[in-house]
Amino acid sequence: MKVLEVNHPLVAVMPEHAHALSILSTQRSYENWVYSNFIQIFFEQKPVVDNDKLLIRFRDDGFVHKTVLSMSDEILISTFKRWFGEDVTKPLIDCIDNGIYVISNLDSYYIPPHKSFYNQIHRPHATLIYGYCPVEQYFLIADFFDGFYGFEKVSFNNIRLAFQSLSTEHFPKALLVTKRDANYYFDLQYVIKSLTEYQLSICPQEQAILRSNRQYHIAYGLNACRAITDLMPYYQASCKDCIDIRSLQLIYEQKKLMNVRLKKLGEIVTIGSGLKEDFINLEYKALKMRNTSIKYLVTNNPQFIGNIVELLTQIVKEENELLSRLLDVRGIRILA
Repeated sequence: MKVLEVNHPLVAVMPEHAHALSILSTQRSYENWVYSNFIQIFFEQKPVVDNDKLLIRFRDDGFVHKTVLSMSDEILISTFKRWFGEDVTKPLIDCIDNGIYVISNLDSYYIPPHKSFYNQIHRPHATLIYGYCPVEQYFLIADFFDGFYGFEKVSFNNIRLAFQSLSTEHFPKALLVTKRDANYYFDLQYVIKSLTEYQLSICPQEQAILRSNRQYHIAYGLNACRAITDLMPYYQASCKDCIDIRSLQLIYEQKKLMNVRLKKLGEIVTIGSGLKEDFINLEYKALKMRNTSIKYLVTNNPQFIGNIVELLTQIVKEENELLSRLLDVRGIRILA
């Protein structure tokens, strides 16, 4: 039996960051890297006629694999299939034996822990494969199982079926990842820069690229939250499901992470107890909003949409004021 080390990630909303942080969490001082990042968010504005829900993401989702982990390779799934035919177990076992984690889409239809999809609905989903047992013939995988990130055993045969079922056109690559040995530190100046850009709803480097490609449909920072509150009524009017609970969970996780970040900041500069308490209250309000979205999904009562819009509007207004107070703290203002 071979098992590569993983832990539950500090942030777990999307597989793009959850899998990487699950691996990274086994490194010393990895918390410092997380607290220095996961501040900026974005929302890709699309026409109401699109099928996509109102989904907010962390900007760091697209960078975490390349920034703090070493990507050994990106292999086309079609190449996997051509080389190994129906049996994908051999290359997966070879990777794990060599200390390489594999992140690949698997069809949830064949994965028993995905209770809402198993033997019911075909759905490719990014999955972390980190261990195996040759005697009992199972792989160890990590993913969001019915909404919660966790670790499960899945038989060799089910993994074969889940892999073979994938469309190589839409889900072409598997990522092979190893850990990078590093000693991470809390980057105060980068945190201040990121908080400022989040408050001002800017992301200069990416926005320059978007302008050069004549794309203006990305909202950053507080404007990402303002955008979805503005769009929710239109989605409702067009009879579209406007709630993607992942967005509201992400906003809550972001506020919770901010309060841990404040403790790190408090080791460097003096932050008043009143300001800390106000940030904690903001986290509670974000949790209330997330819980309201769950009530909406259970009851489909449109009144809860109005409650969510009201709460998110309050959160944006209060957070903007709190960030102004935080960035005006003496030690932070000097470094800004």
